[in-house]
Amino acid sequence: MAHFAQIDFNNKVTNIIVIDDSWIINAQTRINEELGLSGTWIQTSYNTKGGIHYAPNSDIPDGEPQIGYNFAGIGYNYDPIKNAFYASQPYQSWILNKTTYTWQAPIPYPIDGKNYYWDETNQTWILQVVSTTTSQTTQNTYTPLVTTNVAQAPALFTLQDPTPVVITTNNAVLTTNNVAVTTNNVAITTNNTTP
Repeated sequence: MAHFAQIDFNNKVTNIIVIDDSWIINAQTRINEELGLSGTWIQTSYNTKGGIHYAPNSDIPDGEPQIGYNFAGIGYNYDPIKNAFYASQPYQSWILNKTTYTWQAPIPYPIDGKNYYWDETNQTWILQVVSTTTSQTTQNTYTPLVTTNVAQAPALFTLQDPTPVVITTNNAVLTTNNVAVTTNNVAITTNNTTP
């Protein structure tokens, strides 16, 4: 099966369809006449990413010619000179790489195997903490996960000193020696905690 993206007069993707491989040779005509779908249709491939064609359902390049630099999505841009699909600019500071037609942050994404999200205001990557439960129990030692802006990640800070301390951030109150933390429906408690 082959994927085709409909391009409007502003070179924006407005629709994506799947057709039989036998239609590829005369795709534009067949889509317009036999399916009754007007407009300009350009082939795109879900196996193409960053200008490289990959084996189906893998991250292994297969040596096949790339198609459209990236798999098109509704709202994507299309460069007719390069035959390239690319997403809209995600942040003002990011720059379009014209070799891969992907957006790049001014600071490379950390390669430590952890998940991060971009903080445009501070121009940095922030560690993303994902909790699979709504409550958990821990001991008094709490290791730092984010040190740049506690307010952006409530309750992700360190207290290893046994001296009682209270820290208040967005929706979070933390007290050492009988720690109680509540933030965005996540409760973290330690031994000797009182409500």
